[in-house]
Amino acid sequence: YRQNIKIASFTYSEPYSQSLNYNGLNEFNLSKNNSKDLDDKYGSIQMIKTHNNDLDILQENRVHKVLYGKTVLYNEDGSSNVAKSDLPFESVIPYSGEYGTIHPESVASYGNYLYWVDAKRGTPLRKGQSGIEAINYGLVNWFRDYLKLNYRCIIIIY
Repeated sequence: YRQNIKIASFTYSEPYSQSLNYNGLNEFNLSKNNSKDLDDKYGSIQMIKTHNNDLDILQENRVHKVLYGKTVLYNEDGSSNVAKSDLPFESVIPYSGEYGTIHPESVASYGNYLYWVDAKRGTPLRKGQSGIEAINYGLVNWFRDYLKLNYRCIIIIY
């Protein structure tokens, strides 16, 4: 036996149902394929946030959207359709850009937007309907210099 450390995986349990008086939060049935592995070359998972019944997963160098109860079917022409799936987490869709965070405490949400700081790249970011964008308007040099000097410090933006 040896220890296997998975830094970019998450596991989910059976549901909790108050109406049925059933607590399945401590049941992990491996025959139901109840785990999802992300690519660990992008670093460890730093934060998982829910958004519109899906999960936004922030790794150190990438942000993914994991669809809940849905899968993406690709057509011959390259377009895609979303279909219902029996598995809770089947499709992983990466956002464009190599953004992530090592400061999960900097993540904040407001409305349909998710804000965080990517200290490795020296920029604050916002994820909205159109994807991820840098929000360092007029302060590009300041954020780059400050975050590169204070790479491991705690930064919270409100």
